[in-house]
Amino acid sequence: NTGFQIQGEYYRHIATGEKAVALTFDDGPLAPYTDQLLQVLDEYGVRATFFFEGNKIAKNPDLARRVHSRGHQLGNHSYYHVPLVFKTPDYVRLHINATDALLRSVGVDYEIMFRAPYGKKFIVLPHVLSSMKKKHILYSFDPYDWKGRDAALVAKDVVDNVTPGAIILLHDGNHTGGPRVAQATTLIIEKLRQQGYVFRTVSELLSADGT
Repeated sequence: NTGFQIQGEYYRHIATGEKAVALTFDDGPLAPYTDQLLQVLDEYGVRATFFFEGNKIAKNPDLARRVHSRGHQLGNHSYYHVPLVFKTPDYVRLHINATDALLRSVGVDYEIMFRAPYGKKFIVLPHVLSSMKKKHILYSFDPYDWKGRDAALVAKDVVDNVTPGAIILLHDGNHTGGPRVAQATTLIIEKLRQQGYVFRTVSELLSADGT
């Protein structure tokens, strides 16, 4: 369940003994899309994992706090959505720590996992994450919802490609993926539940894996 990386823990898929997947959402929090998504997740009783940008938590602390209070897992997507490649270790560490601090400020009191902007990791980032003992959570595949694709097409791609332990990537925090994320998520939940899938946070999947 770990992919190749020079050092540190890096996940694109999580081994599981049940028919379970993790819904994950990037780039938020951002109104109104994050709130629209929360309504869908509440309606279906699904808990998801959100990888938030530090700068957006700073601008929308109440919204971030609301996501946390609904029982969803919050993770770190760096402070700004810039590739953390060809950066110094100090630069990378600063952006991770600043975002961790903001996550703590909205109530997060558990292990904070990380997802690199654009999924880019190269050499320095894995070294820094390893030194911080921070898990790197990527995703099983990209349905390109962030390009503004039709929600039904995004959902079809997810359903066609999903396997038990998949980490599903979607976006609530930008203005191309965001307007359709609630609809796409509704379709994904309904179709996968028809196939017998259940939804877990990333931490729950890892715990079931014994990690």
